[in-house]
Amino acid sequence: MASLYQRYEFKAEFLDLKIYRDGQLIEPIWAGRSITEQNLVAPLSDFMDEAYSGLYSYAPEEFMTGKEFKFLIYDARKPREIHKRKVFKEDSKLIRQLRSDFRGSLEALEAERLDVDPCCQP
Repeated sequence: MASLYQRYEFKAEFLDLKIYRDGQLIEPIWAGRSITEQNLVAPLSDFMDEAYSGLYSYAPEEFMTGKEFKFLIYDARKPREIHKRKVFKEDSKLIRQLRSDFRGSLEALEAERLDVDPCCQP
């Protein structure tokens, strides 16, 4: 049985990301797109394509409160449609991990801002 040659390509062109906390849009600290390139040639396949990918930064404080976080991703090929929707509740593994990772750092920053030693707090 002969194998067929396969050609691969990226299936999306990233346009935008929007995150909502309890229905309120969270503004990113930084938002941008960049070109992602991939070149791979194998005996029975190739993958030569480029597509836009996104890189967004958000303040950790934005995720410390809230019961629901809705992530909406938009594809440049259909900019008026939501390409992917993902909802995380406050008890989801992702939100619990974010809160755990940043809680101590944020408490230390707040204590420093108030000029209070965090080790001496009740």
